[in-house]
Amino acid sequence: RGQDLRIPTLQDVLQRFPEQRLLVEIKQVEPPMEAALCTLLTDAGRSTGFATSALMVLMFCGVAGRILGGRLGDQIGALPAYMIMSFGQTISVFWFPFLDGAAGLYLLAAFFGFSYSGVMSSILVCTRMMVTPGYSGRAMSITSFFGWAGMGLGGFLGGVIFDFFGRYEPAFAFAALMGVINLLVLAAFQSRINRHRGGGAVLSVA
Repeated sequence: RGQDLRIPTLQDVLQRFPEQRLLVEIKQVEPPMEAALCTLLTDAGRSTGFATSALMVLMFCGVAGRILGGRLGDQIGALPAYMIMSFGQTISVFWFPFLDGAAGLYLLAAFFGFSYSGVMSSILVCTRMMVTPGYSGRAMSITSFFGWAGMGLGGFLGGVIFDFFGRYEPAFAFAALMGVINLLVLAAFQSRINRHRGGGAVLSVA
């Protein structure tokens, strides 16, 4: 104060550093300013349309992942296909917070959508091939239940980690770590089946 210094406004900061991630804490209660902040962010280029379009790419590629993930299981076996898709999903969540450009985010969203949906189709095929026909309905229901519950819990824990650290990198690193653990479990499972079947094809679909 009194030194001809001007504190920049949020709009000045967004214009000067358009690619910088910002954590904005709203302290003002009356009058409410959430709507004004959203308008400011939209005007600065942080449009909801971009996020929506990236999500749309992810979902459309997820449709392809469901179909081609099943086709991959037909070719190499359900468990190997599951491992490949799980590896792709793990790499995706690790790289998400390090990308800023639109093209990179669209490509990674497409890759993640493909691999994520491939995981879901592969794990159900794995379940079906491991149980008898009389138990298949219950087994697939149980698998789906724990799959969806795990996704819900993972999203919750990601939010908790973000709230604790105030940034996205640790939350996505946690997701990648869970992916690595999953891959280790699948690799051990594959190794055990190979030993019991003399190294033959595992869970291949006729």
